[in-house]
Order: sequence, then C-alpha cells, then structure tokens
Amino acid sequence: MAEITISHALMADWEAKLREAMRRADEATREATMWQQKIAAARLILSEFEVGPPTNGTSHGTSEGEDNMTAAIESIANSLSAPISRSDMKDRLRERGFPEERLANYFYTAVGRLKGKNKITVTDDKKIGPSF
Repeated sequence: MAEITISHALMADWEAKLREAMRRADEATREATMWQQKIAAARLILSEFEVGPPTNGTSHGTSEGEDNMTAAIESIANSLSAPISRSDMKDRLRERGFPEERLANYFYTAVGRLKGKNKITVTDDKKIGPSF
C-alpha cells in the first residue's frame, strides 16, 4: 500500500489546487450562464416570428402577450424529450423574459388550451410534455 506523508506544504499545495479548481468551476458556471442567456434571448427573438393566424379580420399575426406565451409553451414542450414539471416550464418561460405576473393564472389557461387542442401533453402528475 502506498504511503503519503501529510505536511503543511502538502496541505498548502492541495489548498492551492482546490482554489484553482473552484476558480475554473466559477468560470465555467459564468460561461454556462452566458450561453443560457444568449440562447434564451435567441429563443425570445425567434418566438416573435412564430405567429399564428390573424386574431380578427384586420390584424396580422398574434397579439403581443398571451398568444406569445401560448406559443412559447408549445415550442418548449415540443422541444422536450421528456415531460417537465410546471415549475420547470415556468423557469423556462422566465428565461424567455415572461414577467412573473404572467406566470400565474394565464399560464394555467394557456396550458389547458394547448392540452385541449392536443398541441402538448399533460401527464397525470401534471408534467408538461410534447404532443404525440
């Protein structure tokens, strides 16, 4: 069996290596956050171009607000490989810039409408997933 002699110098070396590893981990976390923000911004921009049929005879596309949230929920759900919880879906909507007050009543209305139109699935345990 190999022997190790622990000394103050060895501990100082290990502590330095730990600090360096933590620095790299912090840097990786910052980089991952930056990429998440870029992706969220790109999704938000792209969702602006995902318009449905006119809401009435005179307007074009969907109105700002509730229809965009509905489209965002549908887009997120149908990009999933497995259903996610409602709180995870709300987190993804927050990443796309939807304000907190929109994630209350209207969120459930939009999910219900999408489920009713078979655009998404909602499991018995209320997880939201892709349509089949």
